[in-house]
Amino acid sequence: SSQVERRPRPKLDPTASCTSRFSMAAKQEILQTGLSAASLSQQESELQRFEMSEELDSEMDDYRSSWSPHAFLKQIVGHKVFEFVVIAVICCNVVTIGLQADWSVKSTGDATIPRIYSHFDLAYAVFFTVEWLLRVSVEGMAFFLWAKPSWTKNMFDTFIVFSSIVEESVKFVLGDVPNMSSMR
Repeated sequence: SSQVERRPRPKLDPTASCTSRFSMAAKQEILQTGLSAASLSQQESELQRFEMSEELDSEMDDYRSSWSPHAFLKQIVGHKVFEFVVIAVICCNVVTIGLQADWSVKSTGDATIPRIYSHFDLAYAVFFTVEWLLRVSVEGMAFFLWAKPSWTKNMFDTFIVFSSIVEESVKFVLGDVPNMSSMR
């Protein structure tokens, strides 16, 4: 049996595209070494898959290097779904405060506020505090700058969040204090 003498593969330029890597001379050299045309096309397809996987790896590296917790939080806070959820919780809070006010008007002076209202107040205070912290962490000190168009809204939110923190702290220390939410 005759053995085909195999010569080393030609040096390929890693920066060239797959089709330019296999110039006619390189194809002829590979064919002369005894490789079939099918083997050549198989090598070309393997190189194409390799190039595609390298491009994907490169894109993933770019993505990983551009990812940061701050960028992630910025995407969350700037998303329309986040804004919708905040608006929905504000509306629910308004309804809860209305129900609590209605209950206060209809009840006698000695009656204690139902516990469910205290739980709702605490839940809203926690939610709005977390929302405020997210926005402050994304915007940094710019959150408080008067030159920013939304600075009055930001200051109002800051006041509301801190007053709810004070309210919940007083409730925790002194117990339920009637009509404390009217402070907000």
